[in-house]
Amino acid sequence: MVTEAERYRAMVEQDVGALRAMCHPRLRYVHSLGDVYTVDSWLARIASGTFRYERIEHPVDSVEVRGDIAIVYGRVHAFGQHAGRHLTITAVTISVLVQEDDDWLLLAYQSTRTN
Repeated sequence: MVTEAERYRAMVEQDVGALRAMCHPRLRYVHSLGDVYTVDSWLARIASGTFRYERIEHPVDSVEVRGDIAIVYGRVHAFGQHAGRHLTITAVTISVLVQEDDDWLLLAYQSTRTN
């Protein structure tokens, strides 16, 4: 199973190919800035450098697995740039993953800023 740490590492490395492989085609990604993205629109912003992360810390609080669905509750501390401006985010997060074959794919992500 792809871990949250691997996904965040790929975000820092701007590895769009790895991220796409980790995501369900129907992903809905709700960024802490309030924007809602599809997998294509989210990855386009990473590839273009609109989102450029220098470091992301993601402590996981708990994981709940129910059949072929996993819910990961955690927090995120992200440091980088958004559209050329410095960005520091502290947020609580929920990641929903769905199992397809032997892969766990990110289906939904919600982050809510706490700073």
